[in-house]
Amino acid sequence: MSMLFASWLATYLELILTGTQLYTFQARPLTNIFSIDIRFTLIGIPVMTLFCVTALSWMNLLQRTLFLILIGLAMMLFEKISGRLGWIGYSDQWQHMYSFLGYPAFILVVFFFFTWCESARGNI
Repeated sequence: MSMLFASWLATYLELILTGTQLYTFQARPLTNIFSIDIRFTLIGIPVMTLFCVTALSWMNLLQRTLFLILIGLAMMLFEKISGRLGWIGYSDQWQHMYSFLGYPAFILVVFFFFTWCESARGNI
């Protein structure tokens, strides 16, 4: 359920960010249909969600905080590499700090959704 929620949330966030032209996916499938890279939202995000939610559920508060900072740094680096490879183009208004803060916030929202679902099912 959490992977589906994460994919849905990421799709809408990507649509908003590409719609405001903060960035564009230059190498994406079905360019005439989608303004986003559906591989990322349908495959990348669910896999990343599974990894992150599983890891976060095993960690204490300090470990979670450090893990989320590491995710933010990794995604900031991945963004810069993606830009150099020509996979994504950024507007002048885009700041990579958005990803440093945004990805950990995204993962945290998904993790809270996961724990809410688990508690509703009686597994926590």
